[in-house]
Amino acid sequence: MSMNTTMDPPNTVGRDSFIEKFGSSGAYLLTPVSRDVSGELQIHEELAILKKTLYLRDAWEIGPRDVDALAFRPDDVVAIPKGRSNPPIQALLKLYNVRSDA
Repeated sequence: MSMNTTMDPPNTVGRDSFIEKFGSSGAYLLTPVSRDVSGELQIHEELAILKKTLYLRDAWEIGPRDVDALAFRPDDVVAIPKGRSNPPIQALLKLYNVRSDA
């Protein structure tokens, strides 16, 4: 069983800031968050996991046997750089019948 949440922010400011801070600190805390009955966010710092590795890659580099393939949705559009022959994402796009912006 797996569960994922896709966030669609209006810009990349938060992501860019996270990557910059990770670059300078070399670590981050993966912390679960829930909502209480009133809808307020509850941060569970006692359950935080210290992470010292971050993998960043382009979507076109992900293939069907990759754990990150679970994050793709049928309505995703993946940009594939010109000149890339047979990128891994092509096989995943075929499996899920997802559009590509080649």
